[in-house]
Amino acid sequence: MNGFGTVFCVDKNYPDHAREMASWDPCIPGDVVARHEEEPVIFMKPTASISTDGRTSIPVFDGRPVSSSMHYEFELVLLIGRNADFVSIGNASSFISGYGVGLDMTLRDVQLEAK
Repeated sequence: MNGFGTVFCVDKNYPDHAREMASWDPCIPGDVVARHEEEPVIFMKPTASISTDGRTSIPVFDGRPVSSSMHYEFELVLLIGRNADFVSIGNASSFISGYGVGLDMTLRDVQLEAK
């Protein structure tokens, strides 16, 4: 364990980006995009995905990169310093212990193939 707790991510919380991603994937029906505009998707990433030394790279398998389509986004990262079940919007900021900037990298071709 690298000292980090659970990593929760919020996806499709920007409607324009949700529509853009749906245009990449013909398997996503329009009603799914509309639903996500109202209710973001919450998912988790392994703590091993956190780089503390600043190194990032596309994984290599059998001597070749596993992707030719890496998309990246800067993200706002919040550290929630205590249990936060059923927190009101007005009280939410009192649970934030720190914040920073993250670099989210997604191998889009691998992601689409996995679907």
